Amino acid sequence: MRVLFCGGGTVGHLSPALAVADAISAKEMDSAVAFIGRDGGDENKVIERFGYKLYTIKVSGIERRLTLRNLKNVKLALKAKNEAKKIIRDFKPDVVFGTGGYVCWPVIKAAIAENIPTLIHESNAKPGLATRLLSSKCDRVLLSLPGCEKELRRGANIRIVGNPVRDAFFKTDRKTSRKRLRIKEDEFLIASIGGSGGSEKLNEAVITLMKNYSAKEKGVRHIHASGKKYFKAIKSREPDLCRGRDGCGIYEFINDMPTLLKAADVVISRCGAMTLAELSAVGAPSILIPSPNVTGDHQYKNAKLIEESGGCILIPEYELSERTLLDAVRTLKSDEEKRKRLAEAIRKFSKRDSASLIIGEISSCIDAISANK
Repeated sequence: MRVLFCGGGTVGHLSPALAVADAISAKEMDSAVAFIGRDGGDENKVIERFGYKLYTIKVSGIERRLTLRNLKNVKLALKAKNEAKKIIRDFKPDVVFGTGGYVCWPVIKAAIAENIPTLIHESNAKPGLATRLLSSKCDRVLLSLPGCEKELRRGANIRIVGNPVRDAFFKTDRKTSRKRLRIKEDEFLIASIGGSGGSEKLNEAVITLMKNYSAKEKGVRHIHASGKKYFKAIKSREPDLCRGRDGCGIYEFINDMPTLLKAADVVISRCGAMTLAELSAVGAPSILIPSPNVTGDHQYKNAKLIEESGGCILIPEYELSERTLLDAVRTLKSDEEKRKRLAEAIRKFSKRDSASLIIGEISSCIDAISANK
């Protein structure tokens, strides 16, 4: 099985692809996996760290309005389709698998033109632009949740498969994770993450929490991922926090997210679909702060579903302040039973066999196309 993955603009689009790639590599001994990313994309470092072959194309996001810059980006996407054709001819995939984002469109279109079977996976409750445009053209459309097929074009061949996460999120245990991070069993670990791109407002709220609570409260440790965009400015302003003083540490990016999430007593987080899949896989007691700057307000919708099921504390960004965040942290720190209830409830959203279901769809798609040749 030769699978060419594409997707990106953010690490969030890569996460499901990496989970499936890992599962294919473990299950299919004669498999070959490669990725297509955007030229210069920071998310490409993640692919390289996992050791997969990486191709790149020059492409930028398409805006939903008519501007000179957008016209240039459309022209770039059309040119990227030809770049993708050359990559496809070089790698010779059995199937091309997209996970959304603007990298997907030229690659999937190129694969269709080359008569290569195509699948696209949508991790969010509200399908993104690439998924909506490509859904009726792909051989299979794989959705994380039932209901969002209403937003897709007629004729789409739809399957509900959940959101795949890497097996490490299921296999990691608390004791080992805390040992790796040198967290004592009687210490209370707060982990905070602002998504792959980071968040200025979340960063500021977390830094205030660190300075006024985490660094002062006995037995509290706090690890925060700020995102590359904001790290340099934070480091120059808060050097002690970035050096890991007083039990607190701010980092640009967390390389081993399964270990951090499993070790944490509380996680403060944005709520992109893949982040929620990872939180549910480890059963993390969470304070979720949805980003309001996303298409269709899908982060709030995702988080609200979990809150209504008793799986998180939800703080909309317009309610985020020093007081609301501190109150939520203190509530969870003082109530171990509540943390257990949150963990049990969010874990119910995890679908461990998602990657296997997707591999089954890939194999079925390849077999179906081969039978019709």
